[in-house]
Amino acid sequence: MKIIFIILFSLTIGLCSCKKKDAAVAPVTTATVPTDTKGSLSGTISPATAVSNITLQLFTATGAGTIYSTTADAQGNFNFAALLQGNYVLTLTATSGYVSVNQPVTIVGGQNTALGDVSLRQMPGSISGMISPAGAATSVSLMSTSGGSTYYATPTGTGSFLFSFVAPGTYTLNFTAALGYVAPVSPAITVATAQNTDAGTLVFKAAAPGSISGSVSPAGSVAYVQAVYIGSATLRYTVVPDASGNFKINNVTPGSYYVTAASNAVNNLYAPYSRRIAVTEGQDISVGTIGLTTTPPPYPFSCTVDGTDGYSTLPGASYSPSKQTISVSTTVNGNLVTVYAGDVTGPGNYTCNSTTSSFITYTVPPKISQIPEDNNRPYTIWSTKAGGNGSITITSIDVVNKTVSGSFSGSLGPSSSNATNMKTITKGAIVNVQYQ
Repeated sequence: MKIIFIILFSLTIGLCSCKKKDAAVAPVTTATVPTDTKGSLSGTISPATAVSNITLQLFTATGAGTIYSTTADAQGNFNFAALLQGNYVLTLTATSGYVSVNQPVTIVGGQNTALGDVSLRQMPGSISGMISPAGAATSVSLMSTSGGSTYYATPTGTGSFLFSFVAPGTYTLNFTAALGYVAPVSPAITVATAQNTDAGTLVFKAAAPGSISGSVSPAGSVAYVQAVYIGSATLRYTVVPDASGNFKINNVTPGSYYVTAASNAVNNLYAPYSRRIAVTEGQDISVGTIGLTTTPPPYPFSCTVDGTDGYSTLPGASYSPSKQTISVSTTVNGNLVTVYAGDVTGPGNYTCNSTTSSFITYTVPPKISQIPEDNNRPYTIWSTKAGGNGSITITSIDVVNKTVSGSFSGSLGPSSSNATNMKTITKGAIVNVQYQ
């Protein structure tokens, strides 16, 4: 009996040993990352030759991580595949003449992050030059011939000027000549990447003087005629008309002037308001006949705003036959009034509303004491805004004496939250306003 038990026990132990051996050699499954937790990144470099190396570095909560690297094909296309989702920094190492790019990107699992076109900027250049004689130009501007940026510089006391960080391209140099000088023809300048272009010495010539002539009527009614340079009251010319009322001011430095006639106190006549003229190099500018009257002259610009009368004695005006526009602008009772007629073919009526090119505006400047500060901004109300309308009548355009006359009126609507009220302009008058 004992022998039988021992045999059965041994068989049992053997069977158990066999089962354990089978379990030990069974295959083990290895955990893998699902493909939908990986993302990708793609883009196109422009220009394709602007990059020498492309890297992508993962950044985690503990700092910088894995760095991936790739190259672009001949068309500038690049791609990073099988990226763990997270935040990265894409670095495009530029070739000579271009500016490298460091751009943060976020990779989302199961998605491609398409950057599209990644443009690299060319390294800027610069332009330098010299104004001769020093002081002959008050400012220099650099204007792109392709309609891009415009840069500005002020010459130093020695006449030198410099434009830094200029985008490569073709430009023209333009000058604002100082009083008494004539600027040279604007040269074309090409700016190369990472290089300075020397414009050389720009020579300004002394402006040949012009003259101002005219007459006063009646003869003997004026004590003197004076031309005052606009921008510097210290530059002025004075002449006494002859017995026939004729006058001429010689050796006038080219520029813009106000011409005024001073009435003799004994004749009780009124001289008209000042006329604005532009004296050009070597030319005689006629102001025509300055007529004195027995009654005060009308204001060159006047209007009534919401029942309050206002006027200006020195309005500014411009007339462009090629663009068919007339603009008259001046300050009335502290606010700027602008009358603009578009599509001008001559004297006539011009409607001002949202469908026309003509308009009337009324601009209120900021009031420093006004609170809160958000309401301290200037604002403009228009005849072309909601509820607005107006009319401009041009009665005459004198191309000989360069004057324009007419009338205007309108209801002006607000264009911003600062402007909450309508303005009504009536009795607007423009009387022989000199235009440029």
